[in-house]
Amino acid sequence: MSSRRLSNLLVLLLTCNYSQRLSAFVQPSINPNFKKYHAGQIRRYVVGENNQQPKQQQQPQKYRVSEFQRHNNELNQKIRNCKDLEELLDLGRQNELNRFCISFYWAKVAGFVYDESECSKLRTNPELLQPIVKLTLDSSDKLYHPRSLAIMAHAVAKISSRTRKSIIQSKEVWQVLEHNIIDVAENENLGSRNCANILWAFAKMNQRNPDHLFGIMENQVLSNMNEFNSL
Repeated sequence: MSSRRLSNLLVLLLTCNYSQRLSAFVQPSINPNFKKYHAGQIRRYVVGENNQQPKQQQQPQKYRVSEFQRHNNELNQKIRNCKDLEELLDLGRQNELNRFCISFYWAKVAGFVYDESECSKLRTNPELLQPIVKLTLDSSDKLYHPRSLAIMAHAVAKISSRTRKSIIQSKEVWQVLEHNIIDVAENENLGSRNCANILWAFAKMNQRNPDHLFGIMENQVLSNMNEFNSL
């Protein structure tokens, strides 16, 4: 049942992709009411209204970054600056991580597994991911951001696929991801890219009995039909 439902979802994705490309092909060229002016700027004038100046772009409101936000930004920057898996794992062992950087950490690990030498470290010693796995499970009741859930699912699937080995406590991690994704998807729109990443991850790992998840994601794909293009 789940494989048939997954096939239907893939057909929907391909259909949306084709329709978007076709609409882009037949779309008319740039609106003649737009003219090019100095320094490559484009200004729009309304037809029939003489000498009407374009509306000035509103300046974004300035806000003060809290100490908490500053700490998270600095932590994400530390993760971004890690040059190899060992440096990243050391950061995790220092207990600096929090639930707001979990998805960023998983994504960084997934990026390193494209290097065969880094990938072999996880293949021979999967316990290296214990800190981030523990933090993920401990924060299971707080992980409800659609993009973060999609990033984590995609990253875990990529790590397992590249190492050809499941991560430690894989069953528990996938249960948390599935449960939270379903809860979020029942109450809000996940967005086209998040839908694509989630479907790819669960299909890649061939998770057992994801009928409820695929049913929810089917509705999400239908509601985001107009957004799918070249994902």
